[in-house]
Amino acid sequence: MRFYRNLFLSYNGETFSVQCSSENTAGYGGGKFTEPGWYELGSGGAIGTETAADVIEQVKSQYIIVDENTLAIPGVVFRVSFHGCTRFKSWDPTTLPLEMIDPVDKPAHCAPQGTGDCRYYDYQGDREPVYEDIQIHPEGRISFIVRSKTFKNVAGLAVSSDDAGETWKVDRL
Repeated sequence: MRFYRNLFLSYNGETFSVQCSSENTAGYGGGKFTEPGWYELGSGGAIGTETAADVIEQVKSQYIIVDENTLAIPGVVFRVSFHGCTRFKSWDPTTLPLEMIDPVDKPAHCAPQGTGDCRYYDYQGDREPVYEDIQIHPEGRISFIVRSKTFKNVAGLAVSSDDAGETWKVDRL
């Protein structure tokens, strides 16, 4: 993975970009701040940092590198690639049945009153998912425990996949 730290003349100020390259990304065309053959995994503000090394210390825990082809990014949505930073599969807590969710109050523009998609509001702040005991095997097995104040009547969930994230099994703890 590659870390960039840039200074742009915009309201964003200093920013960083996390990028990945592999045999599978060789055909990627690049972009304004991405060289050909590199895929951007994430970016954010770097205000208060001096070097890319400073940024690495702040964000490296957000990426799990298993081997040259296997990478996971456990954010609100758990993303995993077994294909060298391409073809990511995801487990998204917003796909859980509504009876498992203790929702927060949402603004009027959100469904069902309005038309806005505000399902991620339930996972903000101290309700953001916390992933534990993450196990990722290069042949495609994934398992982890996830906890959130959003989950109703459970201590957490045991989530697993035996097919590289094509399908997910969720058990209550």
